[in-house]
Parts: sequence; structure tokens; C-alpha cells
Amino acid sequence: MEGKTNNEFNSKISHNGTSKDNKFDSIKNKNNRIFFNSVTGEKMNDDDGNEADMYEIVPDMEQYAQDNITQYTDICEKDKQFFKLWNSFIKSKENEFLKFEDILINFLNINSKYLYDNDLRKNFILHLVAVYDNRQIDDENLLNIIDIMDKIFRQNVK
Repeated sequence: MEGKTNNEFNSKISHNGTSKDNKFDSIKNKNNRIFFNSVTGEKMNDDDGNEADMYEIVPDMEQYAQDNITQYTDICEKDKQFFKLWNSFIKSKENEFLKFEDILINFLNINSKYLYDNDLRKNFILHLVAVYDNRQIDDENLLNIIDIMDKIFRQNVK
């Protein structure tokens, strides 16, 4: 670079760092590019097609999610039942701007009868513990929600 001005040097180098004489042409060099599947990380071949083609377009995403939960073999039926109920509830636009504690309380208020009738109290408590372990709620919130649940369930007994 000695003896050349910055402008002379910059005119020889294109914006991608290669010489203008050997400018990279993405169309000509298409076959030289290597692509990797974003899910599996495996190298894709030309005959693999578009990666987007590998994913199914699902018209009813909620039904698709419910069906997927049903296919799990490593969780009990009561857990599946609870997760379906929770997933349907959590997608509600009403929950969008609420704190997580308030979402859990709303869930209880709306679904307490179903939880009680289907003996899903333990499943809800396990969900609370998971939420607590992931620091979505604190100790005080956890105890508050369990108290609310107990009061609601006592009303259902009467």
C-alpha cells in the first residue's frame, strides 16, 4: 500500500473485500455456496429443495398443538389434559399485557370448575412450581395463588 493513496487502494477493493477484477458474483457462484439446515445443522444438497418446504403449513395451529400433546407417550393423561387447557387459555389476547401472576389467577378463575371436576389440582400445582422455578413468579405470588386456589376449590366442594 506504500506509495498509493487511500482512494487508489479503495478503488481496487470492492465493498466486500475482494478485488473489483475478481468481484464475487452470487449468481455465477451459486453452486459453490454451502447451506445448512437451520434445525438439524446438517449440510443441505441442491436436491434438498427449499428448507421452508420441509415445514408443514398448518391452518389450525391450536388444533395442531393439541394433537401434538396427545401424541406424547412419556406424560400421563392428566398432564396432557392440563397442558391442553393451559395452552388454549394462554393464547388469549386478554393475557397479553398482564403480569404472570395475574394470568395464573385469571386461569384459576375461569377454569377452576374444570380443574376441580377433572381432578387437575395437583397438575396445576406442579405447573406453579415449574413457573416458580423459572422465576416467573416469586414466593409471595406462589403462596397467594395457592391460597386463591384453595378458596375456590373449597367453594366447589360445598
